[in-house]
Amino acid sequence: MREKILEAIYKKLEEEPENSHLHKQIVLMNKANISTIHSFCLEIIKNHFYEIGISPNFRMGDTSELELLKQEVIDDLFETKYDSKDKEFEKLIENYTSYRDDENLKELILRIYEFVQGTPFPEEWLDLNQKKFDLKEKIGEDFSLTLWGKILLENLNQETKRILY
Repeated sequence: MREKILEAIYKKLEEEPENSHLHKQIVLMNKANISTIHSFCLEIIKNHFYEIGISPNFRMGDTSELELLKQEVIDDLFETKYDSKDKEFEKLIENYTSYRDDENLKELILRIYEFVQGTPFPEEWLDLNQKKFDLKEKIGEDFSLTLWGKILLENLNQETKRILY
């Protein structure tokens, strides 16, 4: 990253050789703290752990550790839900799993989790988008009035036109 920035400064300096600000930036590059956003955030946490109330001995898990933890958490959650005889969970299982196992549903949940974590405000995004799936109060008996019904009808309309023309 540092090289790319220096290259850009040198290129600009060719256009403006008398620009003292650019000359100063080249000198300051040696002291510049340039890193990825993740490294930057980690550095802030390390330097201010006491202000956010975490142990100074914390460490970041690597990718494989985090994947194992996610799998362990979802397995424990499913086991707890199975044991609780939760009717909503049973409907979810009935609709989104095969008679053999529930791995596809777990994978779907983890994919949704990964997607949502990529949004700026994950909980707000979930709240907003969860309402799009609350169809009972919006439609009564007419699914075509929902966002999803409109999308399906538009796709059907386009497919019909494609076939006919």
